[in-house]
Amino acid sequence: MNLFKRVEVWVLVAFIIAGLAYVLISEQQKNNDTSPPPTSPSAFNKPESNTATTANDPSTTPQKETQSFTLKKIHLKRDYENAIIELDLVIHNEHGQEYQLIPPYAQLLAAPPDTPANNTPPKNQLRPIEPFFLAFAAPPVIPAGQKTAPAQLKYWLEPTDLAGPLWLQIQNQSQLVKSASSFNLNTIKNQQSKSFTPPIP
Repeated sequence: MNLFKRVEVWVLVAFIIAGLAYVLISEQQKNNDTSPPPTSPSAFNKPESNTATTANDPSTTPQKETQSFTLKKIHLKRDYENAIIELDLVIHNEHGQEYQLIPPYAQLLAAPPDTPANNTPPKNQLRPIEPFFLAFAAPPVIPAGQKTAPAQLKYWLEPTDLAGPLWLQIQNQSQLVKSASSFNLNTIKNQQSKSFTPPIP
């Protein structure tokens, strides 16, 4: 064909080839600019400093232990051969949520008489004591948003409960309420009360 013998056709073909080459080179440079820089293999094997990890890891940071309650006073009221124990305490509610002071959140625990008072026995040796509520009386509650609140807990004690130590447990905190010594209920007149500074001897 006489078409390819014309100079202007070859000039047009040269422009088309040059344009295609320019587009291919531009795309290759663009891909090279967006690819991540080469990283030395040793950078992945290099251990990081323990300083930052320790500072941000809660398990390695000493946590301030917050006390959940403070036992202020104990009142023991005799009811013939049994007794009602009243525990006056202050609750420290750090989370500001509402809690009912009933088992298992709050409970009075009895241990065997031969248990040392300074050693809390295993859970399988602790016996929960039933709370004492008057008819139609609501259980004590820590109001929501109140971080410190007074409260009184009452429990019904059998004679065997006074033969060994007693612990009050609220959440994960325990406090000794009564020592390991057997308490003689005859030292209190029937329907009379006696107050103690914790623990009961």
